[in-house]
Amino acid sequence: MGIILYDNMIGDIYPEMNSATIIVHGAGKKGIRISEDLHYAGIEVGYYYDCEKNLQGTQINGIDIIDESSLVRILDESLCDVWFVSAIANPKESLLFISKTIKKLKKETKINFTSYWAVNFSLFINRNSIYKKESFAWHRIDSENDSRYIFVAELELYCLEELINSYEKSFFIFQPGKVGSTSIRYLMDEFNIPYLYLHHLGVSDKNNLMTYKRMVEKAVTRLSNQKLRIITMVREPISRDYSAFWEPFSEKAHERMKLLPFVGGNLQEMYNHYTSLMLMGNREMIKKYGILTPLVWSDEFEWFDEELRDGLGIDIYQHPFDKERGYQIIRNDNLEVFVFKLEKLNNILPRIYEFIGVSGNVAEKKEYRSSDKWFSIAYDELKKNLIIPKEYFNHYYEGNKKLDHFYTDEEKREFIKKWESHVQ
Repeated sequence: MGIILYDNMIGDIYPEMNSATIIVHGAGKKGIRISEDLHYAGIEVGYYYDCEKNLQGTQINGIDIIDESSLVRILDESLCDVWFVSAIANPKESLLFISKTIKKLKKETKINFTSYWAVNFSLFINRNSIYKKESFAWHRIDSENDSRYIFVAELELYCLEELINSYEKSFFIFQPGKVGSTSIRYLMDEFNIPYLYLHHLGVSDKNNLMTYKRMVEKAVTRLSNQKLRIITMVREPISRDYSAFWEPFSEKAHERMKLLPFVGGNLQEMYNHYTSLMLMGNREMIKKYGILTPLVWSDEFEWFDEELRDGLGIDIYQHPFDKERGYQIIRNDNLEVFVFKLEKLNNILPRIYEFIGVSGNVAEKKEYRSSDKWFSIAYDELKKNLIIPKEYFNHYYEGNKKLDHFYTDEEKREFIKKWESHVQ
């Protein structure tokens, strides 16, 4: 008995699913959506499994929702390949469940395991061979949901207006993407402290939402007339970039994948292409691909020049940084900038509390990880066997003065030790 994980072999999922028994774990919105997408691709889901007892024994669109005992019986009786598709929030829970379930089987059985995310992505990259071009199904899997982005921007606009009109003292969480800002935002939320949170000034240019851009500029100007306190941070770059690589996957594949400069069925090849883009530099990448470039696909050390220096006039590399303590407070006229290393977060929490003006028990903060997301299995599988191009690795760890500004030689040696077996 065994389980074959397919989330890191997305190019093979659709071709292998034909003539198989398909069981979807989760009869919620994601489960219904993936069964419909497969139906349009000519593949029918056989069963839903759901742990909710009130759903068991019912049907959705003619598909039975089964309980665990029925699942065991179906697996024992199946004469063809079986695919178990996770359509719940955390696919690792599905993997744990099916791993325990196959131990109850009477016969030797192979289970092909994958997730909603991976199936959706596989249908996307194979869409031109699956669907008739310009058909309903083709547009369903290909189209970008513009209305969603407009809604999110309007919501952010409302929040900015509230920030400007309601508070005299606010903070600006302003940092490169994927460096750990979620931990700080949770902290601010715990103490009901208002803040403006952005990765880039004028972030919504790509959607031509100029009203939103002007509102961002107004917020920054308004807050700059007071004592503006900025919190920013850095993170070990290979880890940060790996998390950033996955950012476009965080939305449904049919909504975001078309925005990538490249798409393919091999994640390692996509990662290689991604690292070559990173070596181009932020400005060259945007010049070449424009709005197709995900905002977090940028060198975090260049970000400090392009956003903090050029946007707010703070050249962080002209100020000393305490590498041992892991943080520094920079004061420049009416601006105060608290910059720190994510790796030191729990050590310097008392200093962060002082900076934001609160007191209380200092509890360690859990770093929010991309591997907690719905593509977590593919994330972990690729990372285990990741090949890091040597030129890209050397970009950071051979004479990078900006990295050296924040990290000690000992820290760099530890980082190199962590990744060197992956470098080719």
